[in-house]
Amino acid sequence: MDKNTCREKPEMAVLIMKKIICNFAEQNDRQKMKHRILVKDRYFVPYIPYERLEKAIDDVAARINHDFKHFNGTPIILCVLNGSILFTGELMKRLDFPCEFSSIRLSSYEGTLSTGVTRKVLGLTSSIKGRTVIVVEDIVDTGKTIT
Repeated sequence: MDKNTCREKPEMAVLIMKKIICNFAEQNDRQKMKHRILVKDRYFVPYIPYERLEKAIDDVAARINHDFKHFNGTPIILCVLNGSILFTGELMKRLDFPCEFSSIRLSSYEGTLSTGVTRKVLGLTSSIKGRTVIVVEDIVDTGKTIT
């Protein structure tokens, strides 16, 4: 189809674009299906490629390493359970200074909705009083966890 046909019959251009988009979507779906992961009885399609996650963790670790380069002391890595446990483990492998691990479990959700009220499900596993703390959190929606 040439430019003049598209000008004369814009509906044809729309149909062609729809077909291109549908073909792309079908191709994308086929691609995703090749990379799906079976966990127990359910299939999952990776949303973010593994390499991109690794790079993001590397970048976060590099920033923290830079910030703590001349720090005299041993900060605590505070993992807010459960969602950030795997990220915290990967992050700690990349830190090039001594640190300690502690965790806490908080929740502000009932089902899939936030109540807006943060409650403690499991208290701190060690004292953080007077210590420098690096909080590793998986969901930051209201910002109330840190308070």
